[in-house]
Amino acid sequence: SYREGLGYALWCLAFVGLAGIHRIYLGRYGTGILYLLTFGLFGIGQFIDLFRMKSLVQDANIREGYLPHPRVVGQLMSQMTPAPISVGKPLRHQLLDAAVTHGGAISVTDGVAATGATFGEVEAELTDADAAKRDTAAVWEIYERALRNLKFVRNDGTNGVHNNEYAIAILDTVEADLEEALKQLDSVW
Repeated sequence: SYREGLGYALWCLAFVGLAGIHRIYLGRYGTGILYLLTFGLFGIGQFIDLFRMKSLVQDANIREGYLPHPRVVGQLMSQMTPAPISVGKPLRHQLLDAAVTHGGAISVTDGVAATGATFGEVEAELTDADAAKRDTAAVWEIYERALRNLKFVRNDGTNGVHNNEYAIAILDTVEADLEEALKQLDSVW
């Protein structure tokens, strides 16, 4: 592949009378020889190429197949459909997961990005939740308690929890807390 740094280095050869060598390197033989014979079109073309080097290198890499053509990338991207991150979960649970990662609140745009649902679907779900003024404070308390217990067990050895039965009992509590949170979510949503 062609490198921008080498293109600039070859551009600098104009200072010793070899203008256009960078164009020959990038596969533009005709204009390279023209620059060589006319000292870079009397210095004007050489000067312009100093600012165009990045695009000249990119064009050469696309022409030689080292980079995909932007039109091909655009066509491929337009054919792709975003897959939801949490496949199989209801939209309201996916939005709750997204809210957890965004500090407890999300916008419609955040919901679309996290779930792959349409703006209309996410907006309707969030509007429905907001209109009913559903209180999720109790769910958050349960969730935070479960996280504290998980962290306590995860730090085994540093906090002195060496009893397997005790750790299992804590994990059972975590499981029960998370099940309770999901039940409350289903009832409030």
